[in-house]
Parts: sequence; C-alpha cells; structure tokens
Amino acid sequence: MYSIYLETEMSTYYSARWFSAALILNPRNPDEILMMKYWRDRVTYPDQRDIKFPGGKEKRENGRQDDSPLITLLAEVKEEVLTPSADDLHHLVQNGTVRVVEIEGAQVHLPGHTKHFYLVIGLKADLREQELVEMEDDGREEVLSPPFWMGVEDIAQKIFRGHGVALMHLCRACQDKSPAYERALRILESRRI
Repeated sequence: MYSIYLETEMSTYYSARWFSAALILNPRNPDEILMMKYWRDRVTYPDQRDIKFPGGKEKRENGRQDDSPLITLLAEVKEEVLTPSADDLHHLVQNGTVRVVEIEGAQVHLPGHTKHFYLVIGLKADLREQELVEMEDDGREEVLSPPFWMGVEDIAQKIFRGHGVALMHLCRACQDKSPAYERALRILESRRI
C-alpha cells in the first residue's frame, strides 16, 4: 500500500521529464538482478523499506545536463551503484564492454514524466559498499542501501508496482531461456503488476 501511495504522491511534485532505471544482470548468474533497498522518509517510516532498481530522474544541476533518458541512466548507475574509482559507465558502453538496451514496452507514463527501463549486460565493476543519502525535490531524504544481487523470483515477490512492470517485460522476453524468469512471470501475474 505504501508503494502505491508513494507512486501517486511522487507524480505531484516530480519536476523532471523522465526517470531512468537499470535492470543490471549479474554477469556470473543471469537469474540475478542488482537491487537496492531504499527509505523515502527514514525518520517518519524507519521500518518501511522497498526494493528498487538503480536509477533516477533527469537532472540539470551541478554541471550535469541530462539530454536523454540514456544519459540519465548512465549517470545514475555511476552514482548509485559503482564505487567512485570505478570506470565511467558511459566509457564501458562505448568500448563495448557493457551493453545497455531499453526494455521494449516497459515505459510507464505518469503525469509529468515517463519512466524508462534499461537492461544492462556485462557490468563487472566494484560496487558501492556504503549507504547513499540523496535529497529529493520535496525536501525528504532518500537513503539507498549498498547494491546487492537478488534472484529474479524473489524480486517478483517484493518489487513495487512502478518497477514491477519493467520486470514483467523482461520476464516475458526471457521466460523461454530460463525457468526462473518463467516462474517470476507467474508471480508477477498473480500479483497483477
């Protein structure tokens, strides 16, 4: 219930034109995706944590000028997932080490902005190991746990609706290749994501 409330509440103050998130496959186990726990308001709701895919909204501040949802994605993954010393994700994509593909049909259109979801394949880098605190447009802080790998079936049971749509599209595309994705799709369908 809290996640649905958040989704509705967020659309009222969202100042960006888009949000971009990454479904990063584990290069050692493609049935796992990189996730983060987050708290939207740790003071008021200390025990209400959701899981989400790494990502964020378009930014035009502090020298950052996001010209497209893909540019936003690359910057947000660098900021939220990787250690400061890790290679820039944009460079890894350009040299072919990492593949980034928008998940077809997974866009979510909300009042004022659109959510874009990308599949990231081949990311082998040092991951952030500390909490990350970011200030949101409404003045609340968002606290992100260090990223961690999670099985696609577990994600299907816990992901909130706004990100579950992207996972459902990925599961539909991969269900013939992996029984885990087929089972995750059934879980998402039973939750009516």
